This record gives sequence, C-alpha cells and structure tokens, in this order.
Amino acid sequence: MTFTGAVVTADALHTQHETAEWIISRGADYVLTVKGNQPSLRAKLKALPWKDVPATSGVDTCHGRRVRRTIKAAAVPAWVEFPGAAQVLQVRRTRTTTKRRPDGQMETRRTTQVVYLVCSVPTEQARPEQVAAWTRGHWGIENRVHWVRDARL
Repeated sequence: MTFTGAVVTADALHTQHETAEWIISRGADYVLTVKGNQPSLRAKLKALPWKDVPATSGVDTCHGRRVRRTIKAAAVPAWVEFPGAAQVLQVRRTRTTTKRRPDGQMETRRTTQVVYLVCSVPTEQARPEQVAAWTRGHWGIENRVHWVRDARL
C-alpha cells in the first residue's frame, strides 16, 4: 500500500523514528510536532539560530481572542538526525485575551507558546505557510473528533 503525495500530520506522541520511517516507506511525507517526548531532538531544534531565520506571521481573531502565529523554517541541519527530515520549523503562538473582571475592569492576558516541527517536505516544495496550514488542519480535525463536554457551571 502506498500513499504517494499524502502528507501525514501527527502530534508529539507519534514523533518517533519508526513512525517517520513507516510513513516515508509508503511514499508519503510528514509534519511531526516535537515536544518533551523527544527531549534531545527538541533541545537541538531550540538551539538553532532562529533569530537569523526570516519569519512570516498571521493574525486570527475569534472567540474573544487574538492569536498571532509566527512561523520560521530552515533546511534541516545534518546534525539533526531524524529519518527523512528535510526542514525544521518554529511556530510561535502569542494569544491575547481580554475579559471583563467581576469589578468591571478589563483584564488582558497574553501567553506565548513555542512549538517545533520536523517535516519531510523540502522548503522549496512547502513554504512555511503551507506547513502551518497542514498543522492547523490537523488540529481542526482533532478538535472535531474529540467529544466536547457541554457543561454549565
């Protein structure tokens, strides 16, 4: 069975050498999230000179929040050993919410999350915006699959 032309997105649980090899052996490509379950790989990605990498940004506003996503992509350095990896990405999400407190005052909160990705599609074939769209599409599916609890407090 082959999946030529498919791009598989997966969260950190599946960021394993064996998974990457299986996907590539079937003719597909991957975008995998790197988190704490791959501490060595995450440390290597975090140590890259991201300040020297050009960025692209976009802003979404919905559900009472503003989210700025800044994406940087670079060809994978030779010392980052992951099967089939062609590029690495840094996604910085800055989320700003404004809510009215019980005393009537407005309160603004800002949180920032940095996530790293490995991708088997070279940067010439998939620009950072495309990889980000694949990743966001993954989470759109993920959010629809999970049961949402409707509870009133």
